[in-house]
Amino acid sequence: MMNNTIIQWAVAALFIGYTGYSTFKSIKLLTTHRQKLEEFQNRFPHAELYDRSKSGMSVAIVLCLLCAVLYFTTDRFGVAPDQLFYYKLAYISLGIVFVGLIFESYVRQRMWFTEEGLFFVDTYYRFRMITDYEIQKSLMKNVKIVWGNKGDFIVSAKMAQEIRAREKAWKEQRKKNKKK
Repeated sequence: MMNNTIIQWAVAALFIGYTGYSTFKSIKLLTTHRQKLEEFQNRFPHAELYDRSKSGMSVAIVLCLLCAVLYFTTDRFGVAPDQLFYYKLAYISLGIVFVGLIFESYVRQRMWFTEEGLFFVDTYYRFRMITDYEIQKSLMKNVKIVWGNKGDFIVSAKMAQEIRAREKAWKEQRKKNKKK
């Protein structure tokens, strides 16, 4: 029969490997975002930031800290010694996931607006390319914004509302310019 320690380390490698890979992808997204954002800001120095990341980041930070506290205090809760490893593994894995969520929230809950479009994650989108707003059926109110040639992305309802308002203002300004 296999040694219990081997099974524990195999499970640990699997969980930490997967959560680590997920967090690595979030960090890679953040670095790409920063590079593309710098290029965007050089092109559009007067772009206006719309930021909804603070609440998501705050929750993820609190949950990450909670996982750290639980990791160090699990043995005080009367957990069976043979299960202690798995409890601590769960707290480490969840902590790693929450670190990734901090980065994801920072990137995906912020956008910069210009007169003709917006910068989101790593791409500049022009308002004239919006083809549709599709409300998503999910627990959270999300909206999929479909762009002509650049695919789509999903944002919160409040972010979609801000995009719609800016798009409407852009269309009105365009009509005024055509009348002149």
